[in-house]
Amino acid sequence: MASIGVVTDSAADLGRDIAAAKGLTVVPLTVTLDGRDFVDQVELSTEEFWSRCRSGAVPSTAAPSIGAFREAFLESSQHRDGVLCVTLASRFSATYQAACAAAQSVRAEVRVRVVDSTSVSVGQGLMVLAACELATKAASLDHLADQVTNRLRHIRLVGLLDTLDHLRRGGRIGGLRALLGQILSVKPVVEVKDGEVELLSRERTRRRGLAALAKEAVDHDPGTGVTLAHASAPDLDDILSVLGDHGLPVPTAIRDFGAVIGSHVGPGAVGLAFAVRPASD
Repeated sequence: MASIGVVTDSAADLGRDIAAAKGLTVVPLTVTLDGRDFVDQVELSTEEFWSRCRSGAVPSTAAPSIGAFREAFLESSQHRDGVLCVTLASRFSATYQAACAAAQSVRAEVRVRVVDSTSVSVGQGLMVLAACELATKAASLDHLADQVTNRLRHIRLVGLLDTLDHLRRGGRIGGLRALLGQILSVKPVVEVKDGEVELLSRERTRRRGLAALAKEAVDHDPGTGVTLAHASAPDLDDILSVLGDHGLPVPTAIRDFGAVIGSHVGPGAVGLAFAVRPASD
């Protein structure tokens, strides 16, 4: 078996503890708040990010530099046969392009394959964790990249938004443009699919939106559990109660939406990520 390092970016919302446990290298994005730039998860914690947002700060994000990825690839390649990098969706950010350029720049020193997750946050995170697991068994870097790319078809990320204002402001409105005139009167249930935010349903209340989220997961028979993420939601116990009442299994993990996706979904958002069970199972 080949020895392969795994790299991702901070949009995967995996946190330092998980990264350390998995031997994962995380390249941080930059978050701008009140005119000041912060290195995500290094100079700005998730807790501080949401505290500043609640105080009225308007965030924005920027992709890592090519140099940051180059450094990460060289570090991760130590005593290894290659590096696999899984990035947030290329349609959301220039992060994927920066990683590809960095991979080209180190090609004489180490082989790197870059995979576009077409997702973000816990959806991207599920792919990264799968890559870490598969890397221990992969025959080669190309074999691992093919396996991880195949997982793209099975990962789903669905969410409930309290408002579309953050998506509109960040230019990530996608297929939800028709709802802009109804920002205050609906709770959109959305899916991140192929790097786009698409509308699944529009609900009048948060409770009905949570019920719709649970139905999405239950109807698609998640084969390996469900990861729940929230954007500084004050009603986490109520969220878990409503999801459970509508048949959702207890989440295998509960994580915070970090600054990258948080800049675009706003406080109160809830997300579910899960792998759809293959038909042959």
